[in-house]
Amino acid sequence: MNKDLFEEVVRTNQNRIYNYLLKFVRQREDAEDLTQSVFLSFYFKMSDVEDGRELSYLYRAAHNQAINHLKKSKKTSSAPDFLLENLNAPEEENYMHQEIVKLAVKQLPAKLAVVIELQYYEGLRYKKIAEQLGCSVKAVESKLVRAKKQLRKIIEREISFSDVLVNKEFVK
Repeated sequence: MNKDLFEEVVRTNQNRIYNYLLKFVRQREDAEDLTQSVFLSFYFKMSDVEDGRELSYLYRAAHNQAINHLKKSKKTSSAPDFLLENLNAPEEENYMHQEIVKLAVKQLPAKLAVVIELQYYEGLRYKKIAEQLGCSVKAVESKLVRAKKQLRKIIEREISFSDVLVNKEFVK
């Protein structure tokens, strides 16, 4: 692969990889640093990457970089804020439900939130999600089941808490 082709790969995939990393690390500066590391890694290995497999390599490298970063910084808490930015403006009658779901997704562990993001917000099929995450389709199915189960619990907890706040008067 020559220099021109490398520049083309960077130009066409830089934003995609950055956004993918931002889902994991939640900090713009960290995502920028990791994006640079991914493309540096690609530069040194590009002769080994088959033509047409550049994007797969980039996503796999990004995934590994993000996981290593999270392990080092011990950030395993909730899903990233950018999920809220990717949503279309909700219809008036569904607004409250969508807000509850968005808040619930933010409380999921990053690995589960990313699967929800890729399927529901980006509309990817299981096979594409598996390729991007570097895992099997069965692993994607399993993560989605776990994510939905946790979302259900979070939403039930949020709704019961909001019912208490709405139905109870706090008077001194």
